Amino acid sequence: MKSYGKWIVKHSIVVLMILLCSFTALAGSSADGRNDDRIITVGYIDYDGFIGTENGEYFDGYGVAVLNRIAQYTGWQYEYKYYAWEECLKELEKGNIDLVCCAQYNPEREAVFDYSEYPIGRESTYVYTRLGSRDIYYQDYKAMDGTTAAVLKSSYQREEFAIWAEKKGFSYHEIECDTIEDAKQAVQCGKADLAVIGSLSRQSGLRVVDKLGTVPFYIITTKGNDEVKAALDEALLDMYTTSPYMVEELYHEYYGGDFKTEEPLLTREEAEYIKESKPLTVACIDGFFPLSYANPDTGEAEGIYPDLARKVAQVSGLKFDLTMAPSGSRPKDLVEKGQADIVAGVLSSQETLQSSKVQLTDSLTAQPSLVVANAGVNIYDLTGGILALPYFYEKAGSLLPQEFKQFHIVYKNSIEECFEAVKNHEADLTIQNTHAANYYMQKRAYASLGLASMQSLEESVCMMLPRTADKMLLSILNKSIECLDSNTINQITMEYTVAQAYHETLFDTMYYYRKYIVALGLIFVVLSVAGLMMYRRHLHILLMLKEKKMYQQMAENDEMTGMLRRKTFYERATKYIEENPDKKFQIIFFNIENFKIVNDLFGVQAGDKMLVFLADIIQAWTDEKGGLASRFEADHFVVCVENREDYPKEIIEKIQKELEDYPIDLAVEVSCGVYHIHDKEKSINIMCDRAHLAANSIKGNYVRRVAVYDDSHRETLIRWQRITSEMNAALEQKQFHVYLQPQYNMNTEEIIGAEALVRWIHPERGIISPGEFIPIFEHNGFIGHLDEYMFEEVCRLLRKWLDEGMKVVPISVNLSRSDFYNPKLCENLLKMMAQYQTPIELIELEVTETAYASDSRTIHEQIHLLRNSGFKVLMDDFGSGYSSLNMLKEAPVDQIKLDMRFLSASDPYGRAETILEMVIAMGKALSIPVLAEGVETKNQVELLKSYSCCLAQGFYYSRPLTLEKFEELMRKQSF
Repeated sequence: MKSYGKWIVKHSIVVLMILLCSFTALAGSSADGRNDDRIITVGYIDYDGFIGTENGEYFDGYGVAVLNRIAQYTGWQYEYKYYAWEECLKELEKGNIDLVCCAQYNPEREAVFDYSEYPIGRESTYVYTRLGSRDIYYQDYKAMDGTTAAVLKSSYQREEFAIWAEKKGFSYHEIECDTIEDAKQAVQCGKADLAVIGSLSRQSGLRVVDKLGTVPFYIITTKGNDEVKAALDEALLDMYTTSPYMVEELYHEYYGGDFKTEEPLLTREEAEYIKESKPLTVACIDGFFPLSYANPDTGEAEGIYPDLARKVAQVSGLKFDLTMAPSGSRPKDLVEKGQADIVAGVLSSQETLQSSKVQLTDSLTAQPSLVVANAGVNIYDLTGGILALPYFYEKAGSLLPQEFKQFHIVYKNSIEECFEAVKNHEADLTIQNTHAANYYMQKRAYASLGLASMQSLEESVCMMLPRTADKMLLSILNKSIECLDSNTINQITMEYTVAQAYHETLFDTMYYYRKYIVALGLIFVVLSVAGLMMYRRHLHILLMLKEKKMYQQMAENDEMTGMLRRKTFYERATKYIEENPDKKFQIIFFNIENFKIVNDLFGVQAGDKMLVFLADIIQAWTDEKGGLASRFEADHFVVCVENREDYPKEIIEKIQKELEDYPIDLAVEVSCGVYHIHDKEKSINIMCDRAHLAANSIKGNYVRRVAVYDDSHRETLIRWQRITSEMNAALEQKQFHVYLQPQYNMNTEEIIGAEALVRWIHPERGIISPGEFIPIFEHNGFIGHLDEYMFEEVCRLLRKWLDEGMKVVPISVNLSRSDFYNPKLCENLLKMMAQYQTPIELIELEVTETAYASDSRTIHEQIHLLRNSGFKVLMDDFGSGYSSLNMLKEAPVDQIKLDMRFLSASDPYGRAETILEMVIAMGKALSIPVLAEGVETKNQVELLKSYSCCLAQGFYYSRPLTLEKFEELMRKQSF
């Protein structure tokens, strides 16, 4: 059987073969070794998530993603044709199609087809039975003996199952099926007991009873189709060389989602264990609202963790007796002393996992944690202090990030005690589960505190058992936990977060006004307590009455904004359109520009408040128009309303007007894409995708706020793909050229420097605008390679000038935001300068203002390193949209490049020139030189001189020049 071992052995041979064959391939292809006109026909079967389409629109899936990556190297275009599996192989053998993408190896098949040298993934063989059936359990081979199995004709899984049955000692009868759906139906209608299907086709409505071995699968082509096979193998080799984890990344994207078995994969022995098991005492610990707490009226265990435990009991069939342990109880003591069989809601850590007396289940749920500190405290500046933590962190020190290792830790018995310690300055900060932190931050008493997120902080919660517990019990619990899908977990979580939002008590109000009510004395306190008890009881009754309605709202509405979730929007919008056949409708998709900057500069909490603010505006407007609105995802919203031409402009203007008074120092812009619904039979999600595509076409365009979908957007995708497929060859063939735009001293009109700008000179299409390819390169990560290329070209150019004895001025080179996530950025730049012996004072680095504003900690650390190494760093495009005094105060920068487009932007109050003067004066006061870029008119030159700004760059002086013209200009100036 073909294996990865065989693949590795062949690896070096194949490299040599491809290198030798490439010369032959070049003779029969275009000049760049590609054949962009080649249409490759791909046969596919009913593998959900592999290759498929909805309503005949775009193809998507794991297999499509792999083929699209191959097309970046080969230039192929694809035509997809659907067949039953056996028919698919026959069509390939005849040469009517070129490729089939999910074929495992067997000798018989290799005699007919050519395999790709490299696999494109791995697949297991799954054996299914009817959902709810108790005739056959997991790996129940005795019960499988004599059964009928539905198998796919000519499939690898059919052969694998036959070998497996012989190995395990059972026999079965076969029913041959043409398609996977036929095999599934055979089991569901009782014609077959088992269905043998590949794991890439996930089957809901069936229950897994066995998983066979995992083997690689390949792309196959017709025997003798050497041209296609050679191009395919070369592309795969390049892909694996440049992206060694491609398969894992794609598998996670398309198959790593939330697919859960509907029933736990229990063996017969485990099922018998459940039947005979007695009720198990499951302890939850009080004092951690909304995670785990005792109901104040009944004393019963409530919260996220108890309800997850109840769900595990329901899924597994085990009988749980939930009890509430007092706040401060240690889970390890509870199980070791026999006070509980299981403890639910235990923090998973390396210390606990290595304990010899207890054991942990798989994770029930994992949530990020937040850092809570007093407002104004920059947690990133703290190198030590006091950290208040809930006591369950006593044996979980391994979870703390390195930056908190220097803190002195004090442990508290409840979350509220931790908050109190920070508020009273007994501790510098605390770390809390996101849900708990957000709940307590609603209290007025903690208004002086602030939240900060750190990606390295996450709490994974599980169940704890004694080490002596039956291993079968641990297996049953883990298999049951595996069945909990994200919808179940989210619904439980929302019940105790959205539905249990903090309600201020009378005590909270008393605390807030404590200076004014101290004199009321003991009588007032007694009356307050009585009122509190009545209030809480009344609230409890109201919550019980609203519980049913609340569950429905939680399932249908977004937790934060209250708007419809995407799935619910799809359902209601479809119904809304169907019920109004005489009306015309449109989909409006909203983009919030700069929203990430809000989170980065002002915190996640400020970002959430802005989302709620915008959601309220959009929802109110949509309700007024009689339509439907949804929080589509993250910072995107979508509405379905009547097709009135003025609606998109009306809602955008309404949003922008409301944002003018929003209390945040940042230019937040909202734009929208519109899709006019002409074909009501089209899927609503496709309509939303097209509106989304239109919105993206004007992203970053602060002049145009509304875009209507048309065929040009589809053409944009085609251009995007074309640029992506050509970029590597363009870099290798040096199609990217350095242009230089001179920088002048306006007083002396002397050239004092230049900015290196890239131009793509295509051999067939001429000059391609940077505005067309730079956004694409930033999106796909290629921008880092281009930046490195430009830097080296500038080093090479400066060395040439120095060797020729020319007058040399400093040249500034642009760095993109993604460059700063390369830990070897500074090291690589210094190596290139050393290679060309380029003096460091002759190269300056330009970093855009937006890069400074995003992930400032990482960016600033890298810039400090560059400056300490001798580089001069310029802040480019200052004033283009994200400027803030706070950022200028903290940003490490040697010079500001002031964007003169600032003057051409909207200026209803005539403040632009005054602000311009103040920025220049501020730069002088901070000893940071200011260079004005984008200078285009004589009036601008005179204005800048009047403000004592003498450095400029722009069309008024010179457009970007070729190297030859720039050198000519420098020679003229030398005389």
